[in-house]
Amino acid sequence: MNSQLKRSNGMRNLYKKKNWILIASVSFLFILLLILLLLYFSGVFSSSAPKPTEKKNQTKNTSAKRERQTGGTPANTDQTGGTPANTDQTFPTDISVGNGEKCSNNDDCDSGFCGQYVTDDYRCCSKINALGSFRDWCINLDTDEDCKNNIQCTSGWCSDGKCKDTLKSQEKCTSNYQCDDKKCGRNKAGTDDLVCCAGGMSAYAGYDYCTGRPKGTVCWADKHCTSGNCSGNWSGLKKGTCD
Repeated sequence: MNSQLKRSNGMRNLYKKKNWILIASVSFLFILLLILLLLYFSGVFSSSAPKPTEKKNQTKNTSAKRERQTGGTPANTDQTGGTPANTDQTFPTDISVGNGEKCSNNDDCDSGFCGQYVTDDYRCCSKINALGSFRDWCINLDTDEDCKNNIQCTSGWCSDGKCKDTLKSQEKCTSNYQCDDKKCGRNKAGTDDLVCCAGGMSAYAGYDYCTGRPKGTVCWADKHCTSGNCSGNWSGLKKGTCD
């Protein structure tokens, strides 16, 4: 009985000893790990000094940056202490362009306006307008400048992608905006040919006719004639002649 009790106590003491050894080992490893982490984050294992190649690259980058800031390669000085060959190292930083030149935003232009001449063709111009869209268009464009819409042109006429001069009196036209006086009508009764009217214009039976027509002109109504009388027209039921 005593021998069994002794054996049992011996085993218990052995277990306690093993447990203390295990606890001590784990504690030691934990403390060592903490020390290594502290050393790592404090920079002991990382060198702040650049490698020779890194230092060389840094010097090269610094030199290149200095060249860009001064506008070129630094002038070489004389071995004997002379002055640099080129001391003028100032260059303009704000460069803007004139009307008609390509641009990407208003700041690129002398005028402060960057808009489309034609679709997606952005250039500097004197004035811009959205023209009912979400993008700006150049307006007040002169003759022969590129365009997309009539309203862009000073003349009010854009044809075949170019601003056109308006037409003079009696020149053939197809629309009012093509004429100096913005009046394009039939010059006499019985014709479908349109010209820029010299005087006024009046509608008759759904068509526009030039007014102020001289004696002998075929007419529909009295108001078409300079004399104010379209003889023989039966009050507009047939063609007559200006007296």
